[in-house]
Amino acid sequence: MARDRNHEELLEGRLDKEKLGALIDAVYAIAMTILVLELPVPATDQQLHQTVNQIAVAIANFALSFVILFAFWYNQRRINDLFVCHTRLTFLLHGFTLMMVCLIPFSANLLYTLGGDVTSILHLTHAAFVDLFFVGVCLLADLSIHAALAVARRNRLHHEQEYETVLKIHRARQIATVLLVIALFLAFALPGPNRWSLAIIPVLFVFEDEILHLCDRVSNR
Repeated sequence: MARDRNHEELLEGRLDKEKLGALIDAVYAIAMTILVLELPVPATDQQLHQTVNQIAVAIANFALSFVILFAFWYNQRRINDLFVCHTRLTFLLHGFTLMMVCLIPFSANLLYTLGGDVTSILHLTHAAFVDLFFVGVCLLADLSIHAALAVARRNRLHHEQEYETVLKIHRARQIATVLLVIALFLAFALPGPNRWSLAIIPVLFVFEDEILHLCDRVSNR
């Protein structure tokens, strides 16, 4: 009886994992589609020539947001795949991450239209707060992914043979998050045209494994 009950709980946990994985894919697909729909479309050829620079900036901002979404999807999906089952807490953390992901298209749209090229905590303006809102959404999503991984590692919700992989991802996430906070603080603390310093976000998220490898090489010298 106990063995049958454990088998049923494990099967239910795997089904929950698969359902969450499908939800993760769906939410990110919708968020990425919304990003494209928010791009400005000129109504006439004359308007196209007048707004070509604005369109270029909008496309650059779209690319920034898209890569951030892709990096979040990659991290959240691979962490979910490592789980054997979920607890209520990990479900809530993944749900919070998806809520932040849903805000990225909205915050990116604010960034396109109201964000400032110059941001500094010494001269806070409405445009600077728009940039800070975008960064805050990204940081909250990143921290909730990190928290879900930490809970899974603490409660051993993963396969035993995946322990080293979980440990490696956990360390990579820690390093990337710390570097991200430091880089963004410096970007907003220093005056000047530092809007494009936000590009550090996707770089750290996409290459966090390589950054961990580089840090290990430096520490072993």
